[in-house]
Amino acid sequence: MKFDHDFVGRDALQRIADGPHRRKVWLRWNPEDVARIHASSLFDGEKRAKYLDTPLGRYSRIQMDSVLVDDRPVGVSTLCGYTVNIGSWMSVGFLDEAVITDGAEVTIVWGEEDGGTPKRNVERHVQTTLRARVSTTPLGH
Repeated sequence: MKFDHDFVGRDALQRIADGPHRRKVWLRWNPEDVARIHASSLFDGEKRAKYLDTPLGRYSRIQMDSVLVDDRPVGVSTLCGYTVNIGSWMSVGFLDEAVITDGAEVTIVWGEEDGGTPKRNVERHVQTTLRARVSTTPLGH
């Protein structure tokens, strides 16, 4: 970021320029956890997990699910979906740079708090967690 000219938000950006940042990564979802979520969303009634719409698991315009390491928030997961290119569910993550290591396992909190929102396309559900592996290069490369 260059601060050699004036622009809206310059002061705010200068205050955080030298602080910790997040970086875009890819998150490959654990297949066993995805299978558990699919089964739960179909058969667990009121205690079901948020349904994974295929190929894109969106429950809002842009969902932002928490990403944890050792139960500590370290970023967000968004734009999840199944891709035949790698034969897996994946999402884009924005994680604290300090926790980014290729192959590191993180936990994604899937679904909305408090049973979901009253949106018609969002069924009542409970949040659940799933494991994912971090990749700093696009999956399949």
